[in-house]
Amino acid sequence: MDLERLPQPADHPRPAGGTTVTVGVYRAIGEHQQDYGQVFGLMFLAARPVLIFYLALQKHFVKDLTGGAVKG
Repeated sequence: MDLERLPQPADHPRPAGGTTVTVGVYRAIGEHQQDYGQVFGLMFLAARPVLIFYLALQKHFVKDLTGGAVKG
């Protein structure tokens, strides 16, 4: 099975050229100029899956953190 032919998931957008989001952020920051709009957009896309995961499981995080703080 050729993995390069598989479609890219819609939840994980990538910058132009098929690079990862971190490489895209690094490329958007130049030595003498920065495109802050592009940097912010790429950082938002990088944080989106983690934020969605946390919001979906927020009740469990809070319950486990408070339950672990109780002694006995």
